[in-house]
Amino acid sequence: MKAKIKATWNITWLVLLIVILFSYAMFQGGFVSWFLFYSFLPIFLYQLLLSIYPFKKWEISREIPRSVVQAGDEIYVTIHMKRNSSFPLFYCSIREQIPDSLMVRDVKKEKYRSFSNPNQFKGNRTLNRMVFPLFRKRISFTYSIQQVPRGEHELRAVTLRTGDIFGLIKKQVTIPVENKLVVFPYIHDLKIKDRITSYDQGAVASAVVNQSNTNIATGVREYAPGDRVSWIDWKQTARRQDVMTKEFEQEKSTEILVILDSCNSTRLNQLAYEASIEITSSLLMEFQKKDHQANFLSIGQESHFFPSKYGKSNHSPVNRYFIHAQPSGTQPFSIRLREELKRNRKSESIFIIVTHVDDFLMQIMLEGKVGRKYLAVIFIQAGSLITEEEHRIIQQMRLANIHVQMITDQHLLESPIEVNVR
Repeated sequence: MKAKIKATWNITWLVLLIVILFSYAMFQGGFVSWFLFYSFLPIFLYQLLLSIYPFKKWEISREIPRSVVQAGDEIYVTIHMKRNSSFPLFYCSIREQIPDSLMVRDVKKEKYRSFSNPNQFKGNRTLNRMVFPLFRKRISFTYSIQQVPRGEHELRAVTLRTGDIFGLIKKQVTIPVENKLVVFPYIHDLKIKDRITSYDQGAVASAVVNQSNTNIATGVREYAPGDRVSWIDWKQTARRQDVMTKEFEQEKSTEILVILDSCNSTRLNQLAYEASIEITSSLLMEFQKKDHQANFLSIGQESHFFPSKYGKSNHSPVNRYFIHAQPSGTQPFSIRLREELKRNRKSESIFIIVTHVDDFLMQIMLEGKVGRKYLAVIFIQAGSLITEEEHRIIQQMRLANIHVQMITDQHLLESPIEVNVR
């Protein structure tokens, strides 16, 4: 409303000024008075036309070559502006409407150097660009959004401003232009030292160093395209005068369940939670590469379960979940975990990823260990923020033969991060 009143006042002032100059020229006469009138007349006409110029009819489009990226990446955005007329404009200011979800910067691993101050990476992102259209009908420019955070971000509108060189006429319009940026969690390079497998013979859990699914040779067969050179049985090849390869017993992976603590609490550190999202996503990706049947369960206000056949594409349900995952709920994670472990009795190996531990969680671990081959806790927290009480609980769980791996800020800065699976 104020902008309309100001614009009306500016036009009224221009009309009043031209009337004064015309009256002065009529009554005064002479070269000087008429020279002033005719000199100001083109400026007056331009400002009058600018005041009624249809700024809203500009066609604005936004081009994002890479709209699906990983947290911490840089995104390039190109703004295209098109207008129908060549009406001269001295300048045009473009302001991108940056959403609140992009007001956090993700610097990948480097953010874990400031674990104790997660608010350090919050701030304002602004984009203001000045162009000089003059008589051009098409204008394009490119800008970048650096260090994008995890999530789905919507760019909704672009604000345009222009005016005359004297600042008497100013116009502003906001044109809706919708685009989405999809940012997946940062994927860490993990080195899984051991893994748990079981075989058809005996079906007993076994700690095996990472290798291919070809462990126990049961016979030989003729070479087939795609077989590895290391599989060739040279003795049988020499004896039969034909290339023979070893035939292996089919290994079957133990069904794995990865559980993520997504419960909200007063002690929750946002960077620790972000690290738990990244480690969980990276761990599931490693299990997929090794063809393990790894189910995923996130426990928050609601439980989200994703079976092992969730797919490897970015559009899979579990990957879509990691985009939007945030801590929620008021119930403690330990209580919710006990309920979920009672429902899920099939999983023989369970990995529980948490950002804090307490005595009740240890009790749930002892209960959940009964009848299962493997139970492990991955505890993610800054080394300086781990309390003496948590150190005591971790030591007690280890004495109770519950595998606990601590991933601190120092570990998160390493590449690769070693994950011990006994």
